[in-house]
Amino acid sequence: MHTAIIFGFAIVALVAGNGVRVEYKLTQLHNPQGILSTRKKCDVGSKCDPKLTGYVDTDSPLATWPGPKTKKDWTKIFEASDEDSPKINKIVSRDCCSRDCYRKANLRIDAVDADVTTSDQMEQFECLSGRDVAASESQARWSTEKPCDAKFNPKDVKLNYSWRAFTIPDRECGRPVGSAKKA
Repeated sequence: MHTAIIFGFAIVALVAGNGVRVEYKLTQLHNPQGILSTRKKCDVGSKCDPKLTGYVDTDSPLATWPGPKTKKDWTKIFEASDEDSPKINKIVSRDCCSRDCYRKANLRIDAVDADVTTSDQMEQFECLSGRDVAASESQARWSTEKPCDAKFNPKDVKLNYSWRAFTIPDRECGRPVGSAKKA
């Protein structure tokens, strides 16, 4: 009887929740050597000034970099001055507003060393989610933390993340929840 009640609530949640929200929790950028994509130092005599921009791609998560959006349309996620390995502690999310729009997601992030007059490429990250979708936010569990895939220096520059996805009611789908809220 108890299992039937829980199963019934899960079905109601899936019927009531017409969309899916996928969230990424970014914890820390690790760049202890303070290097760029070329392996040169960010700044001589000081540390990097990391600026991270990106977006959650649910349309073509397995497409090659940069995916369907051009970098000029990406959102600023994080910025710091004079820190090689800053703590990020932000949540980045995206809603899919139809029941079958979510298969998996890819948080694509471009990391640059943003100085006053120039920006030099540090790394390009792709952070894949899985397919699991919880029936509600309260039932959604964060995945195990792991590093995003890095293009240039994957052994030396890392961005740690975890993710979760859950159904949301129609009335919440697409409403601002904070494109980059604190974790």
